[in-house]
Amino acid sequence: MYHDRNNSGTLTKNWYGAPKEEVGFSNSADASSGAPRYYKVKFTFDEDNIEQDVKMQSFN
Repeated sequence: MYHDRNNSGTLTKNWYGAPKEEVGFSNSADASSGAPRYYKVKFTFDEDNIEQDVKMQSFN
């Protein structure tokens, strides 16, 4: 997920493709060295527990 600060409707990136807006992944996976691997962000859907905390990360 991302925080669309400028309401552009898309994730704003800098000239080399890094996000200029905060991004977050399931399991609060770290993205400081690129997009996290699938095994770090995957989760099992449990209809009794539908909430998940997501740590937003900035790269500016």
